[in-house]
Amino acid sequence: TALSNVTVVTITVRPVAVAVLSISMSKSTYSGYWKAKAAITVKTATGSAISSATVTGHWSGVASGTATGTTSSKGAVSFTSASIRTSGTATFTVDTVTKNGTTYTLTGQTSGSIAGAPR
Repeated sequence: TALSNVTVVTITVRPVAVAVLSISMSKSTYSGYWKAKAAITVKTATGSAISSATVTGHWSGVASGTATGTTSSKGAVSFTSASIRTSGTATFTVDTVTKNGTTYTLTGQTSGSIAGAPR
């Protein structure tokens, strides 16, 4: 028949998992050094907290290093830099958010910065 050479292809389209981020930066100043803190909230596009997600990121500027943490039931996770002994700006950037094998597409505020100096 004319249909004997037909191949059926099934395409499954999965929705893109989107994580909306917000970052609040703060600092603590000590004698001879200071530390930056990035408080991150991870939510779905509809505003629900994404709990138990793994967040990875890195410090730049006068701070350096990488960080990995797990969000709380409210979608919150915080990272504190190592001691910073110079004046300047520390920036934290979220690189990935994953949960149960899904890597989320990041939107919203993916990095935050704060200026500081040792006391």
